[in-house]
Amino acid sequence: MSIRMLRKLKEKLFPKGQTIVSSAGGGFWGETEKPSIDRKKCVELYKTNPLAKQAIDLTVSDAIGGGYFTECSDEEAKRLVDAFAEKVRLDELLILAVRDMLVTGDGTLERIYSDEHEEERRIVVDGKERVRRVIAPVKGAKLVGLKWVPAFTLEVARSKTGKVLWWKQEVEYKTLWFAPEKILDFRWNPTGLSYYGTSELEPVFNLLQDIDDIQDAFVKIIKRYAAPPIIWKAKGLSKEELERHKQTVEEKEPGEDLYINTDLIEPMVLDIDPRGRFENYYNALIKAVIVGLQTPTLTQFEETSRAAASTLMEFYAKKIDRIRRVVKRVVEHEIFEPIVRQAGRREVPKLRWNVLSKTFRMTGPELTLELFDRNLYSPGQTKKMLQKYGVEFPPEEEVEKSEEV
Repeated sequence: MSIRMLRKLKEKLFPKGQTIVSSAGGGFWGETEKPSIDRKKCVELYKTNPLAKQAIDLTVSDAIGGGYFTECSDEEAKRLVDAFAEKVRLDELLILAVRDMLVTGDGTLERIYSDEHEEERRIVVDGKERVRRVIAPVKGAKLVGLKWVPAFTLEVARSKTGKVLWWKQEVEYKTLWFAPEKILDFRWNPTGLSYYGTSELEPVFNLLQDIDDIQDAFVKIIKRYAAPPIIWKAKGLSKEELERHKQTVEEKEPGEDLYINTDLIEPMVLDIDPRGRFENYYNALIKAVIVGLQTPTLTQFEETSRAAASTLMEFYAKKIDRIRRVVKRVVEHEIFEPIVRQAGRREVPKLRWNVLSKTFRMTGPELTLELFDRNLYSPGQTKKMLQKYGVEFPPEEEVEKSEEV
């Protein structure tokens, strides 16, 4: 069969405008890809689990909370991007996007254009044609706004070669399809063949759920044994006498003693078995989660040496730098550049981050005193930490004498 005949056969089977998606590997490619983890559950875990929320919020605050500024030799280009950023409240949108990026692996914003419409886009999956009406900008439309979109509501569809065909959004009972140019995606640490990023909660997702289950069990144990049940042993009592004593116990006022004029009834208080206490196991889970979240915590500073704490902060500072690089590239190329180009300018302003928090440059004693000033350390904890860093304290007798004077 000649090349010309093959081309005619291809045009007949797959008219122009269609995209072919084959199911390689038993259905690997499909109309939309599913993330490796339920991202909605990640969001719920972030909202309800204190360890997850602390790690994510601290990281977002250190990476984005300090704000940014722009630099450009073209004053008009700088004015354009600054005006756009102020209009859409870009600083707030970046906080939402980076939070989602760490929680779910992706932070997504919707681009708003001056003129949009619905257009048909076709896809062939396993020989079956599917048609979708996607929301897309009209050719020549200008970027005029941005809107935050929760990442867990979106799924992506790609061609066999990895090209994004559209984004599918499901919110309650409503489904929308967006053209690729409508969705701006901040991806964090993508791995494997998946298009999606990797959630910071994914490595510790099961551990965090285990901790939640253990905490629920603790609550039940406390409710059960804080006011332990009493077994009343009644030997030789008739059913009528037993009911009368039972009524006496039930009608007793709180704090009122109970007197029984018989040696046939013996009370026995149920106490919790020490084997039912799992402090060591619970603490081991907490430590594993803290390590997996890769975010400095007060617990880690209390239990590590100065050298270890310094190494931890250096690693964390590099992580913050990585997050900022991801955000910087997306903002400059996907937001600033279109704004400048549609106005006929050439130079694209650069995004610069404000100076890192002074916490990264503090010594151990300085950080300890800073935490004390913020009421995060008690006086006792502060003294203990300072002593660990080699700070010497005078005897308590001398302190008391100086205070008297």
